[in-house]
Amino acid sequence: MKNTEKISLEKLLQLQKIIAYLKENIASRHDLGEELKLSESSVEKLIKMLKDVLGYEIKNIGREKKYELKKDNQKVKELLFENLNIIKDILKIHLAQNTESFIDYLKSMNKNPFIRLENNTIQANFEFMDTILKAITDKKIISFDYKKISDEKAISRVIMPYLIHEYKNNWFVLGLELARDNQKVQDDEFKWIKYYNLRHISNCRLGSEKRVFFEDKTNYRQKIQEPNYFEKAYGLYINVDEFENESPQEIILSFDVSLKKELEEKPLHISQKIIDKNNGKNFKIKMDIYFLETDFLKELATYGKNVKVIAPLSLRERLKSYLYEAWKQYE
Repeated sequence: MKNTEKISLEKLLQLQKIIAYLKENIASRHDLGEELKLSESSVEKLIKMLKDVLGYEIKNIGREKKYELKKDNQKVKELLFENLNIIKDILKIHLAQNTESFIDYLKSMNKNPFIRLENNTIQANFEFMDTILKAITDKKIISFDYKKISDEKAISRVIMPYLIHEYKNNWFVLGLELARDNQKVQDDEFKWIKYYNLRHISNCRLGSEKRVFFEDKTNYRQKIQEPNYFEKAYGLYINVDEFENESPQEIILSFDVSLKKELEEKPLHISQKIIDKNNGKNFKIKMDIYFLETDFLKELATYGKNVKVIAPLSLRERLKSYLYEAWKQYE
């Protein structure tokens, strides 16, 4: 069997769909192309990958050269589990033995009485992953209905997607919004990259029923897809127009020593450095980051009396005000 390390998640999901379809049907390239919304030549390449790279036993039968799955070796499903590294190996094995497809596997995590997840959105997080990845790869637009918690109803959106970004067990697609509720957005909105939580997305599809003409003259795609683009960003911070010209802020925080091991094992940010390791009841850390103030204040507030902002002074004053407003609720 040839090296499988370079098979992308998008390809693995497509291969999974082919295997699932061939388990139930003897199918031609045309049949599979219709099912996967791919060209027949793309289907042929995927079948070749299943046979030559992953070792599946697939036979050509009849004059129409239909494909028949003779033996399923489970390799695609195993690679999907490894690729996403969703849960510990022992749980992966247990659930893999009781599910037929990768999507069934995701559903089973929500229903299994012996697993407790932070939320019930695993299925929603990954349901449209292959569609979004294809759009990013092919530089195509996508349409979907989007309903935030604060919305009374879902709002249709059309976006040019650039990246999928994971943050705190939630998955987001980053993109430029082109239309909302079938109306073109204002020109000044093209200056902003927006985040869309996959768990708020429904009815996601390639293209748009309404004609949306967009020639992407920005360099957003190139900038966002650079490997080091988010190294200095905290949380969901992004400022495409100014990011390259900004300087990250130096943050110095003092924590109660009881949190030292926790923050060593799980840093607040990749740039975090402990600069004062032995100072009695407290220790200091330093970070150089870009951040959205509201998000960062919420994070610091969770530490209560166990954290103190040393620098910058502006952040220190804002946290004092933030905590004071909270305290006033109990006067």
